[in-house]
This record gives sequence, C-alpha cells and structure tokens, in this order.
Amino acid sequence: MFKIWKNSYYHTIGVNQVAVTVRKKYQAFNEKRLCKLQSQQLRVHSMASNEDRLAAVKDVMIDRDGRYKYVLINVVASNKSVGEETSKKIVRGFAWAEYHADIYDAECSKLEPIGLDCECLGGGRVLTNSAAKTINVYGYSMGFGRADHQITCDIIKRSYPDYTITWSNEGY
Repeated sequence: MFKIWKNSYYHTIGVNQVAVTVRKKYQAFNEKRLCKLQSQQLRVHSMASNEDRLAAVKDVMIDRDGRYKYVLINVVASNKSVGEETSKKIVRGFAWAEYHADIYDAECSKLEPIGLDCECLGGGRVLTNSAAKTINVYGYSMGFGRADHQITCDIIKRSYPDYTITWSNEGY
C-alpha cells in the first residue's frame, strides 16, 4: 500500500494502481515527445529543399582500417507536391556488420525519418589501409548482388582524394 498526496490529503492506494498511474503518465509523456518530433520533422521537410536534405547526408562513411562489407545506396528525396525527385548515391561500409543487410537497414532507419527513400544498388567488400593510404573495393553481396565498383570508387575518391583507390570484380 502507498500513500499519495492528492487534493490536500493522503490517499491509500494499492500497488496495481501505482503501476497503472505511472504507466499512463509515461505513455502520455512519450506521446507528447513523439508528436513534437513529428511536427519538427514535418517542418524540416516543408522548409528544406530536396537538395538541402541530400546535402546533409555524407557521401561516404567507411571504417578507417580493415576488411569489411559495404553497400552502395541510392538515396532519393522527393517533393510530391511539386512532383520533383532528386537522388544521390552513398557508400557505407563497417566492420561491425555481419551481413550487408545490417548496414543497409541501419542507414535506412536513419534516412527514412527525414523523408529520404533508400534503394540498395548492391554490395561488396572493402579493404582499407590508412597507413599505406590504400582502399581496395571488390567482391559482391549474396543478398544484394554486386555493386558497380567503379561508381563506388568514384564516390570514395571524392572523400579520400589522397588515397590510392582500386577495384576488382574478383573474390567474395
């Protein structure tokens, strides 16, 4: 039993009533937070042009060293009221990913809330050596197929201009 202060005097209530009260307050708090977040996102969508939303997305995010999986993603920003659509390709590669789909799902979960659609164009592997300043792109994804490694290398070169970047369709 709990005693709570309400309307200038103490009330004795049971444990179940406390749990229900706390749960309702927590749900109300989360609903207010969600509504606020959704209104902020809608405001950003209406104010930002397609180009501005795409410019906020980094072209390349890869680990500095090691051998790991990567995906090539086409990110699309569309303004349905005007009927215009703009896109750009991005590269994501991380050693933590067991599957190419892990990387793709993680990126989509970040991009979709800001109104950007994702399409995986394929995947492969990356071997990065920051000491030698080399990046080798190769292989394919079992789930998404082989990405166009030439496009991947062109995108990486913009972010790593002082690296030697090579690619090949050999290997897995």
